[in-house]
Amino acid sequence: MTTAEHVALGVLGALTLVTALTVILLIRQIGLLTIRVSSLVPHFDISTDGIGLGESLPAAVADRWPGLVEGIHFLLLLSASCEPCRALVAELSAGRDAPHGYVVVAGRRQLADDLIRQLPKGIVSEADPGASDMAESLAVTSTPFAFLVSDGVVAAKGTVQSVSDLKDLVAVEAHGHPGPTALRSGDRKGP
Repeated sequence: MTTAEHVALGVLGALTLVTALTVILLIRQIGLLTIRVSSLVPHFDISTDGIGLGESLPAAVADRWPGLVEGIHFLLLLSASCEPCRALVAELSAGRDAPHGYVVVAGRRQLADDLIRQLPKGIVSEADPGASDMAESLAVTSTPFAFLVSDGVVAAKGTVQSVSDLKDLVAVEAHGHPGPTALRSGDRKGP
């Protein structure tokens, strides 16, 4: 091997080492930035999503559905473009013993109407433009989300991923035992 080849090999080795070191430092920097950004994003807390436990339904909801202020009902909030929401509606429509209640479907009208058509009989529903106003008045930021309403007052609330979750939420009033994603009056209260 000639001297020029030794020099070229040495330069190539040095460039490889510099490149490897640069990649390692870049990966470290990306990791640090990820940690910093994640600390800036507020942690989701179910107790702060939706109106608080023990609060009365806002007028935008109670006036639209006066039946919600008498008796015990669930109020389910869905987004027309939310895949978990679509899966929940499919499960609701397939079940024979789906609980009766009220469903708000916000989002594109055509998608919302498609979801509403799949709901079982006995479930009262609303699509946009009224649905978005109702969801906003309920201060819900995540879907699918449900409230258990007792005589117009929020008795429990939580995220729901299945009909089983919805039944657990409805069972709160009857048995006083919330499911893993539900809160009830007496638990931590939202703002």
